[in-house]
Amino acid sequence: EEGNDMQAVMKIEREDNDPEGSRLSVPVGARITAHDLLYATLVESANNATEALVRSTGIAEAEFVRRMNIRAGQLGMTNTRFTDVTGLGDSNTSTANDLVKLVEKTFSDSFIAEATTSKSYEIADKANGKKIRIRNTDGLIGTDLRVIGGKTGFTGKAGGNFVSRIRGIGERELIFVVLGSTDQKTRLSDTRALADWAFENYPAKPDPALPGK
Repeated sequence: EEGNDMQAVMKIEREDNDPEGSRLSVPVGARITAHDLLYATLVESANNATEALVRSTGIAEAEFVRRMNIRAGQLGMTNTRFTDVTGLGDSNTSTANDLVKLVEKTFSDSFIAEATTSKSYEIADKANGKKIRIRNTDGLIGTDLRVIGGKTGFTGKAGGNFVSRIRGIGERELIFVVLGSTDQKTRLSDTRALADWAFENYPAKPDPALPGK
């Protein structure tokens, strides 16, 4: 039942439910497909779903984190260091510039873009047939802003964080990275304020009248 097959069924173990923060509301012993666990991670920021997915690879968590850091380096994220798979630890570090590079790569993937812009999603627990409705932590979904991809994050030390790719005037797309907002709500209102300003003031093409750099 383990491997890369998106329809493979993963069993939620006790250690998967250990992380703090947001989690998929399922008991130990729940049986969820890899596809639905990935949706739970991307839509609801479910840390237990992330833990279950990592465990299902058969790779030890320390080795998985090492590979995350290698991949970050390949993407040019030179000021990023991962120390755990969920990002809950205070020792995980990155920069706005590095996160732009991550957004450019991840939100170009149609699966990730679709998942992160789903307002809600229904997950099936194959152990008992129950359905679990999850809702996106991105409150900008369904507003007049056309979010092409977005992902929230929050810890007590890091504050509210949100990365997004938004389509605006003239079908232009801009990437927004908000770090250290006061809480889960202000990370979205801060993004909204940035997007409103950027699409109104940021020229679609360089003005030939302005001196070049």
